[in-house]
Amino acid sequence: MTINDIFTVIWRRKWIIIAVTVLASAIAVSYLQRLTPNFESSTTIRVSPLMTEAINTGMLSGIAVDVDPSVISTPTVLEAAEGELKVPSGSLVGSISQEPIETATTTTSTFHVTASAGDPRVSQQRATAAAAAYSAYLDGVMASTQKALSEQLAEVSGEAKTYQNQVDDDPADQLAQTNLTTALARVNALNASITSLQTAGPSATVTAAASAGVSTNPTTLTVAGVALASGLLAGLGLALARDRLDTRIRRPDEIERATSSPVLAQLPIDRRATRKSGYLPAEGGESSPMSEGLRSLRTTLQVAMPRESGVLVVTSVEPGDGKTFVSANLAASWARTGRRVVLVAGDLRRPSLDAYFPDSMGGPGLGGLLSASGPTDDIALPIRAIDALQPTAIDGLRVLPPGALRDDPADALATARMGALLRALSDTADIVIVDTPPALALADASMVAAHADGTIVLATMNRTKQPLLSHVFTTLTANGAAVLGTVANRTRHKLPRSYSAYYLADDERPRTPHRESLDRTDRQSSARATHADRSEPRPHEHRDRVLVVCTANESRSPFAAAMLRAKTRGSALDIHSAGTEATGRGASQTAALHAAAAGLDLSSHTSTQFDPASLTEYDLILTLTREHARTLLASTSDIAPRLFTVRQFAQWIDGHERPSGVSLGSWLDDESDQSALDFLGDNPEDDIDDPTGRTASRWKTMIALLDEALAGIASGLYPSSPTHLPVAAQRTRRS
Repeated sequence: MTINDIFTVIWRRKWIIIAVTVLASAIAVSYLQRLTPNFESSTTIRVSPLMTEAINTGMLSGIAVDVDPSVISTPTVLEAAEGELKVPSGSLVGSISQEPIETATTTTSTFHVTASAGDPRVSQQRATAAAAAYSAYLDGVMASTQKALSEQLAEVSGEAKTYQNQVDDDPADQLAQTNLTTALARVNALNASITSLQTAGPSATVTAAASAGVSTNPTTLTVAGVALASGLLAGLGLALARDRLDTRIRRPDEIERATSSPVLAQLPIDRRATRKSGYLPAEGGESSPMSEGLRSLRTTLQVAMPRESGVLVVTSVEPGDGKTFVSANLAASWARTGRRVVLVAGDLRRPSLDAYFPDSMGGPGLGGLLSASGPTDDIALPIRAIDALQPTAIDGLRVLPPGALRDDPADALATARMGALLRALSDTADIVIVDTPPALALADASMVAAHADGTIVLATMNRTKQPLLSHVFTTLTANGAAVLGTVANRTRHKLPRSYSAYYLADDERPRTPHRESLDRTDRQSSARATHADRSEPRPHEHRDRVLVVCTANESRSPFAAAMLRAKTRGSALDIHSAGTEATGRGASQTAALHAAAAGLDLSSHTSTQFDPASLTEYDLILTLTREHARTLLASTSDIAPRLFTVRQFAQWIDGHERPSGVSLGSWLDDESDQSALDFLGDNPEDDIDDPTGRTASRWKTMIALLDEALAGIASGLYPSSPTHLPVAAQRTRRS
């Protein structure tokens, strides 16, 4: 997974990350509210050398004592501290601790006495009281030790007197003399121990008094930081795990990876398709993102399907993917181009074409034709098939309704009669579209697709799962279907806002003084004998003919044609421009302004619709996008070797050298390997987007891209031509 993929997942699953972070923050707030205040105060105690020795050995002047610092947390010391503080017995249990301190000398011991409490002053008082209680405890141990030694001294002194009396009575008594000597030694030792205890000084000294307690609880900032960091990390981990486990398709490139086939078109979400039964946006030729998506799909299929006639199967992965909607609108869109279209209700399980063509559901239909008796090669089958077709309100479109079927649909569709029926229908139409059931769990679509020239599969974005889509492609391919690609339905892909200019009628476009001036100029120049884009060739001189094509022929193509004309001045070249949806209007106001800034004149330009019959007369056809190229190929497929996008041809000419004495068209016919496959799908590296209705920076980007590409084309085709503009175009540098 790349960094870009991670950021994509973060954006796509941002609500999971936000929810987990909010949950972690809520837990942190609850923790802070429930947290009991706690403060700690410490004091430092240094124990005398004599008592340090007792701590290390457990003996004080020969008397076993317990003076280890750990005794500070025992009831013996705590009760004394509680008495001093005048608090209930047991109040200090668990709140007093000690910790030794490493020092350079070993003759004395130093350690901290720490007390905790819910108030800083109370913790200070507890630490002071505990240290005092421990010091008093040590003093008490020393006093009791001194008392024990004094008792021993009195006892030994009495024994010494007894032994002295025995020696006085019998000076020769050796045993008495020995006992006397031992007793006197013990008396001396005890006297020394008592003296050392008396002169030892205080048992413990406080070297650092307790200060006000310091809070041991984490600060609010610390808790907030930990909560935020843990929430983000946990949310990110959960989002990545969720994304890995969620196999739903969310981007077109995921479809291509799952199927190894192109995405033929993207159909946006249109609420009217779900709210309005039988919605046919392609019927009235309306301009909307949905209708444009359907036209784009039709154009792509025109390139991929056979030229004369063909059978197209429309299926989907699951029910509800919109296959019937696409079938009906695709048929209507094709019929509007003047084609003879037959729409077959191939979904015999849950037919739904009646929602779109309710008045065309009579007759035996497909079910009746498949259930009819007779051999497959019955010569009457084509006649019965034609008779079963029902007319619609759309010219050129006929429907074969589902009818009634006696057998199981899969068995009926698997017969040879289905193939013969489709062949008979294709002989009477330019295109036959078959609406079939979903292909995931039913064999119907695979049976019909085996007899078709092409099959398209609908996948719903954010719903269809990649393994299911891949399984459908595998099943269709295994059954001999020619799968052309996938249609991504209900995408959030939107056309640029600049396209809204093409959805407005001529009288709806805003009028400006500059626009009116251009209109007057156009009317005055209409009387000219020759259009600026169509200069007459010189006698006895072959001139290359180039056509530049965009959508409305109001911005990009006239701009590109004028720029190429400026870069090839003096060359034997005629440059024309046209549009796939030309309106007959002049150049757009913004295009004229930017052209004037670059030293180009578009004031006399009038948009022109391309003529399919004359496309073969051009030596080179340059389009601004792949979509434009597909539209041209759909009308005239023979132009493929001479057809390029502007940026495609700039790259191509950079690697090829044009020979002298050969016309441009002949050279491209021999050298170019362009085909319809070079224009399938979208590639931003080949397209130059329409800047109409956008910011000035978009126009600068378009001008810079055109300037760079056309300079390469001009220098490649005509090395002696100027490649600079009359006025230098402002470039937008690309990183």
